[in-house]
Amino acid sequence: MAGQPPLKISDYLTKFTKCVILHTVLPYRCSNLPNQDIELFVSLELSIKKYPLKPPMDKFGKTPLLNLVKIRVLLLVIIGVFSLLPGPTWANLVQTEYTTARLISEKTAIYPGEPVWVALQLTPIAGWHTYWRNPGDSGKATQINWDLPDGIQASDIHWPHPKRIAAGPLMNFGYYGEANLLVKLNTEGFSGKNLSEVNLAAKANWLVCEEICVPESADLNLVLPVTTKPAAPDSNHKNLFAETRQLLPTIAPWASVFTQSETNLVLQVALDKTQTQQLKSAELFPYRDGIIENAAVQHLEHGEHGIRLTVLKGYEPPEQDFTGELVLKFKDTDRPQAFSFGAQAVDHAPEFTPLAETGNLSFYLLLQTMLFAFLGGLILNLMPCVFPVLSLKALAIVEKARHDTAFIRRQGLVFTTGVLSSFLVVAGILLAFRAAGAQVGWGFQLQSPPFVMILAYILFMVGLNLSGVFNFGTRMMGIGQNLSEREGLSGAFFTGALATVVATPCSAPFMAPALGVAIAQPASIALLIFLMLGFGLAFPFLLISFSPGLQRFLPKPGPWMDTLKQLLAFPMYGAVIWLIWVLGRQTGIDGATAALIGMLLLALAAWLYERSRNSSKLAQGINFIALAGCLIVALILIGTPKSTGESVTEAPKQADASGLNWEPYSATKLAELRDTGQAVFLNLTAAWCITCIINEKVALSSPVVADAFRKHNIAYLKGDWTNEDPAITKLLSQFDRSGVPLYVLYYPTGDNRKPKVLPQILTEQMVLDSLNTI
Repeated sequence: MAGQPPLKISDYLTKFTKCVILHTVLPYRCSNLPNQDIELFVSLELSIKKYPLKPPMDKFGKTPLLNLVKIRVLLLVIIGVFSLLPGPTWANLVQTEYTTARLISEKTAIYPGEPVWVALQLTPIAGWHTYWRNPGDSGKATQINWDLPDGIQASDIHWPHPKRIAAGPLMNFGYYGEANLLVKLNTEGFSGKNLSEVNLAAKANWLVCEEICVPESADLNLVLPVTTKPAAPDSNHKNLFAETRQLLPTIAPWASVFTQSETNLVLQVALDKTQTQQLKSAELFPYRDGIIENAAVQHLEHGEHGIRLTVLKGYEPPEQDFTGELVLKFKDTDRPQAFSFGAQAVDHAPEFTPLAETGNLSFYLLLQTMLFAFLGGLILNLMPCVFPVLSLKALAIVEKARHDTAFIRRQGLVFTTGVLSSFLVVAGILLAFRAAGAQVGWGFQLQSPPFVMILAYILFMVGLNLSGVFNFGTRMMGIGQNLSEREGLSGAFFTGALATVVATPCSAPFMAPALGVAIAQPASIALLIFLMLGFGLAFPFLLISFSPGLQRFLPKPGPWMDTLKQLLAFPMYGAVIWLIWVLGRQTGIDGATAALIGMLLLALAAWLYERSRNSSKLAQGINFIALAGCLIVALILIGTPKSTGESVTEAPKQADASGLNWEPYSATKLAELRDTGQAVFLNLTAAWCITCIINEKVALSSPVVADAFRKHNIAYLKGDWTNEDPAITKLLSQFDRSGVPLYVLYYPTGDNRKPKVLPQILTEQMVLDSLNTI
């Protein structure tokens, strides 16, 4: 399609005069004038507002409207005269419903034989985005159809590297805000004879999206004079082209290969060791659609001889070659760097040795991490989710301390063994999931409704036992001192395991940095750090078990112990209520009801068991059949609750008790707020995280904190990790965390300070002090 011809001088003067008159009295848009004149109009408006003129006043001290109009017309005419002087380019700016589009030249003129770079600039309205060459799961790439003079050839679009744009379960690739797509014009075949200027015409088509998508197009023109000497750069756009070139990919200087399994595609890139150590993050963008599952988590590993990136295969995996871009972010710069690569398929990837195996974690840092893990485990004893269970162990020590110190020592060792064994199991499962490419973290098992239901069953049965509904006596375990002793040791091991399980919803100070380091290390170092965390949890009881001096401070056994034992049943029931609430948030009312029915059947089974102890053999048989039936049905019910897979904070905007508005976290929403320059407070939480709930009640829900948010214009986002969410897990890992809570304050755009991470246990004053730094 032929482009619009440039305006003649006479037509231009007529149009400019009309624009001056209309712009003086009406909000008239001069969209077909040369672009620099539009910019002059905008500059004039800003100047008038910033430096108001003082036109002549009448005898009453007022300024007649006619005088204001005269002044404004005079200024606009002056601008019009200057605009007729030789200028660098003429370009029409087109405003569609959602986008402003224009063509921009890097140089002021065309010199035949010298290439000219031009940019298609698309600027959608706030919150909308356009697309990259591979738009991802949905969307459409921008297209440019050129109508150029003979001898001028346009290259393909040179695309700046994109960003990942989440759209529900989909993942797209594109640009928020202004996008400058570069095109190189080759003029080797252009003579320029008898031409004073040329018109570069283009038909641009693009898709712009927010919650809806709208296809748009524009007929654009760029008029450049023809010169007989090399053209000078356009000073108005010098920075724009320089900054855009920094976003273009360069050819990767490293060798790369890839392998495939039934589910995964593994890309290995041979960065040198220094670069690998400095690398903070890597994102993969394939040039062809369907190569990978775009929304899946991309698992990055640092190795001795480069990096390994594991992603889920798409519906159309590559055969022999795999091309795309890697967007890498290094520790010494805030600007990501894009590299284009072409990887060849191999049957067996080169040997990959994790970087930490080569001593990346210094001995000093390892000791510091282990100390943090020990202190974190020690503080876990005071957490509300752990304290009721450990009170059971305290009763056992009080009961035996003055009569059988050897037995108490054995109990302390067995309790510690139960804690450490359980920590090893949890750590092993977590590391196995990580090695398989899954994004999991501390407390991941509580994202599983069946596990939450099993834990509720266990605590409920412990509560019934403490209340005296049933007792496991010597008839079940055998008669004799040795068997009785084994029963006590078995109970100590079980208590240690249970303490570990109920500790997973809690986060204590010092835990977060220790676990963040552990997850990034090889299995041997990670397990050592987890063991130190468990040792901290078990240490107080181990210390008392081996310290007769401390045992002397324990109260004497007596009837009060039975009362305390029964009293401790109620914190257990409280923990059960909390777990049922968590289950309801995960699965809805049906899942919570299934758990309540299961506990009813367990209570009936416990009652039948206790009744059968002194019954006839016939009654015992009948009770046993009924008891077994109750247990079987209760176990079957464990598999019925299904996670909704949805966030429990899905409403677009909500308010807490103080009236403070917050919105659910998403990578897209965070990027939108950051693009507008706003400060953001991010709260990553979970319904099963006791520490998170206490922090919100104590430190984040007061009217004083709400006033501080409003005063400093800070947006508040909450990310819910109650159910599995790979995006939140990935964000946690970016801050070297493996679990919630995580509180991050992002400073306004333009403030060069890094995001501030707040402590895991908050006070109101801590939050206020952080907010007041804005």
